[in-house]
Amino acid sequence: MTKENRESEHLTRLSELSSESLRVELWGPVLFVTFQENSSRNAFDHALATQLFHVLKTSMDNDMMFKGQRIGVIALCSGVEGVFASGGHLKEIMAEPEKARLSMNIMRNNCQLLTQLPALSVCLLGGVAIGGGAELALAADERWLIHHSAALELRQRNWNLPFGWGGGSRLEQLRPQGGSRRSALDCVEGRRWNAEDLLADQLAQRDFTDQSKDNWTSALMRRAENFTQCSSELARALLTDSKAETATQLFDRFWLGSGHQVALKQHLERGRQNGFPRPKESS
Repeated sequence: MTKENRESEHLTRLSELSSESLRVELWGPVLFVTFQENSSRNAFDHALATQLFHVLKTSMDNDMMFKGQRIGVIALCSGVEGVFASGGHLKEIMAEPEKARLSMNIMRNNCQLLTQLPALSVCLLGGVAIGGGAELALAADERWLIHHSAALELRQRNWNLPFGWGGGSRLEQLRPQGGSRRSALDCVEGRRWNAEDLLADQLAQRDFTDQSKDNWTSALMRRAENFTQCSSELARALLTDSKAETATQLFDRFWLGSGHQVALKQHLERGRQNGFPRPKESS
């Protein structure tokens, strides 16, 4: 399949994923994924979990290309006032437990994909992320606060459950000084972080609570443009496939490769244009 065909297929598949529950929009190099299931406070049933999976997997499989545009940031946000996302869909759990188990497994995959994308994933917290929704928010690379009501709340213990979508291990990664026991204590306590707590615990990276939407959209655009200046091949190697090689092996694979040589030639050409002396060639 040619590059043009892949991009055309990607455009078609992503546009088909927008629905009443999930909206997909491309703003330059930023792909916005908006949850808008008002009746369930953005709880994830099989349909919504599957739609999110296809957005993430399709983006990944197509090297973050959409309509000829390289995606540098995937931003998860909510169209439901006061809430980012909830966990599993209670009606589905009660009425169709086997289907609900499939939904749970898909959400585990979604949370894992967010940590493997060759782009930056950002959770825009404009409300509370509850239970599994908090685990989804934690799975993103960064969490940005865009409203004073932003919060993470671990309600798993209310249902006599531990972490289900990988939130415990993710908390350990984000707060390595605390270890697994600290994450377990948070779950047992039913910990809630408000906006101030998230910043203090370094679980949120940016605070836009007193700023306009233009501020955080501009910041997203800048971050996305920075990411797209890195080659797709290098971004995937560093962010997606890095565990397959040691740092030395990875460096050696790119050393004097085609991308490295092109960058060297461009650097020398810029130097000549700016009047810098050409380096002496070895005899």
